[in-house]
Amino acid sequence: MTRRAYFVDTSYLLVLFRVQDRFRESDVEPVRKKFSKAWQAGHAIFVPGVCILEWGNHVAGINDASARAKAALLLSNEVSGALKEDQRVRKFTLIELPRMPDFAQLVARWQKGDADRLGLVDSAIAEQARRHKAECTWKTEVHIWTGDRALKAVEPDAEDMPHWLESG
Repeated sequence: MTRRAYFVDTSYLLVLFRVQDRFRESDVEPVRKKFSKAWQAGHAIFVPGVCILEWGNHVAGINDASARAKAALLLSNEVSGALKEDQRVRKFTLIELPRMPDFAQLVARWQKGDADRLGLVDSAIAEQARRHKAECTWKTEVHIWTGDRALKAVEPDAEDMPHWLESG
C-alpha cells in the first residue's frame, strides 16, 4: 500500500465543517468520503495552522450571531481534538504556525517566488507539503486537498483536481 499524506487547505475545511455561506451542499458528501477513505486507510492528514486562522476569519464573517457562535464552537472543538495525544481519535494533525524568524523567511520566499500566482497562506501550505515530501523517510505521496487550481498545481505529487470543486 502506498503511504499518503494530505495537506488540507481551508477550502476543504469550509466544506467538511459546513461553514455557512462558504460551501455548496453538493460538495459535502464527496469531501466527507475523501476524508473517510483516508482515515480508514491510515493516511496522514495535516492541517496547517494558517488554515485554522483562515477558517476562523470565515466564521467571523457569518452574519447570524447564533450560527457564528455555533461555528466558532465547532472550530474550537476541532482544534482541541487535533491536539489530543492519541492519534487514533484525531481527525487531523495540526501543523504549527511558523516562528517569527521562519515567518519572515517564508514571506521573503513568497515575495520572490509564489507572489505572482499564490496567496501567502497557499504558499505556506505548498511549502509545508514540499518540506514533508523531502523529509519523508518512506516513499510517500504528498497531496494538497484544495479547491484552488493554482495551489493544486504546485502539490508535490500530482493528483487530479476534484471535478466537483472545479466549477466553484
